[in-house]
Amino acid sequence: DRGLGKITRGRVIRISPSKIPRLIGKEGSMINMLKKESLCSLNVGQNGIVLVTCETPEKEELVVDVIRMIEREAHTQGLTDRVMELVKSKFKGESFAEST
Repeated sequence: DRGLGKITRGRVIRISPSKIPRLIGKEGSMINMLKKESLCSLNVGQNGIVLVTCETPEKEELVVDVIRMIEREAHTQGLTDRVMELVKSKFKGESFAEST
């Protein structure tokens, strides 16, 4: 995107371009919830590349884990609710058990 410039911090991950609409959600609901709860910056490209920039590398790793879960379970119903629970537990410092 214009204005992005050279990437000097954050994590760049690649997911399937066909999963990008699921990561974004209806009217941006999924991505906005993830940004709000994690307080991280997420730049999502239509080509499947996602730039995650957070205050700490640990936080970036947590967000990447959530994005990977969304990619794995994109075809399932109730994903938004499961992601919300996972994000709230991860970013409140609680331990969690990911259900598959």
